[in-house]
Amino acid sequence: SVKKAAQTLDVQIVHTLSGDASSKVGKNVKRKDLLEAERLCKANKRINYLIVDEVDRFMRSVAEMFYWIVKFQELSVKVYFASNPELNNDDAKARLFLSLDGFKSEGSNEERQKKSITGHEKAIREGRYTFPPKPGYKKGDIPGVHVPHPTTFKPLQVAFKEVISGLYS
Repeated sequence: SVKKAAQTLDVQIVHTLSGDASSKVGKNVKRKDLLEAERLCKANKRINYLIVDEVDRFMRSVAEMFYWIVKFQELSVKVYFASNPELNNDDAKARLFLSLDGFKSEGSNEERQKKSITGHEKAIREGRYTFPPKPGYKKGDIPGVHVPHPTTFKPLQVAFKEVISGLYS
């Protein structure tokens, strides 16, 4: 969708940012990918657009979403939402729908966090170990029960016993 938006806008994509950064309410002002984009836009005055796929990929905090939109406006760069072109208009209706999409993104983020915590607590109550297997183990057939790994368990066991017995430091 970003490539298609660039074609529609008749602009060249000069840099692609990593999709690894995650939006966290209250932490987005210092998000590395957006700070990198800001530096790039300051350095290259020919950049007119920051094209993002969807609102929730850009930001999951309404206040910080508008913070960044204004930051980029100050650099004469428009944040452009590729999957929702109607949000890119400069009118009150577009800003209302952008606010609503931002609110939905923020709400879904809160819901995911609560579900994750609730699911984790439930698994622990059921006696399931919800973390990744420790070195030397792998996931077993029963959810939450890890079993010795056929290749790595024995050498690790021997090595640990040798360290514990004082043979090696």
